[in-house]
Amino acid sequence: LQQEIATLKAQLQTSFATLRDSEKKLAQVLDALPVGVAVLEANGTPFYINQRAQQLLGKDIVAGIITDPTAEVYPVYKAGTNQPYPSMDQPAIRALLGESATADDMEIHQPEKIIPIEVWASPIVDEQKNVVYSIIAFQDITERKRIQEIQSRQSQDLATLNTQLQEYSRYLEQKVAERTAELEAQTQEAIRANQTKTRFLAVASHDLRQPLHALRLFVEVLENRINDDDLRP
Repeated sequence: LQQEIATLKAQLQTSFATLRDSEKKLAQVLDALPVGVAVLEANGTPFYINQRAQQLLGKDIVAGIITDPTAEVYPVYKAGTNQPYPSMDQPAIRALLGESATADDMEIHQPEKIIPIEVWASPIVDEQKNVVYSIIAFQDITERKRIQEIQSRQSQDLATLNTQLQEYSRYLEQKVAERTAELEAQTQEAIRANQTKTRFLAVASHDLRQPLHALRLFVEVLENRINDDDLRP
């Protein structure tokens, strides 16, 4: 019996050593991830938090049940405000209720900076479908937000430029229409003036032909008389 107990003890020690080794390897893998990872027990007590999560949150595991976390414990806020993120809307709490959830409108407020984060959370259930853990992953999306802000500003600038171009296009169209109307009016005025000049010249030519014809006749008569006088002895 003592030998069996010793054998069992050795097997247990080996199993525990193997388990500890597996846990150590798992912790190493999780600590190497570029995202924050945290695990909550079913009652909301923090069970595990990796190094990246500690960096983002600015602290390690806080002892105690956090089913109603506050900004003083884990400074998570609604993006763009100083209002703590509503507890029942937090993915971690929703996962404890059996629901997978995500959110990208959360911020961590550290003393020296504000970090926008995206969060994913899922429940871990046992064979009876009871939630035993909530696993949460979150990452810093500062760069994504910065790019989104740049893209948003660029879109606004493009929209403003497009509006200005449309307004300028309408202005040019109006000016072209006005100038076209002016040229049309000037053309019609020139046509009317040319027609008036043509009529005037026609009338003047007719009126001048009669005096000239009479003058030619008078000159011919004078020439005939002069010639007649020259022919007399």
